[in-house]
Amino acid sequence: MDQNEFSAEALWLLPEENGNVQMGLTAAVKEQVGSLNQIELLMKQHVQMGQAFLRLTGSLATVEIEAPISGRLITVNQALVADPSRYQFDQDSDWLLIIN
Repeated sequence: MDQNEFSAEALWLLPEENGNVQMGLTAAVKEQVGSLNQIELLMKQHVQMGQAFLRLTGSLATVEIEAPISGRLITVNQALVADPSRYQFDQDSDWLLIIN
């Protein structure tokens, strides 16, 4: 498998009123990775802008995604991490994590 690194086109970000930021994967990731088999968080408590913080393994490739912002990891959508095949790449329904 190829291993690539990208960020800007890979994630959508949704700022919340409380200062948190929801993040999820865009359709661009699906084109690159294919069907998701595994979602792995590389940083467990804090993410650093510009550093790889997420590894996605799919039917077409494995990619590492750089963090677009720095912050503390608040929560992870464990249902999607446990079963990545459920991910629909839809901002309205599939947030992956929340950072503050």
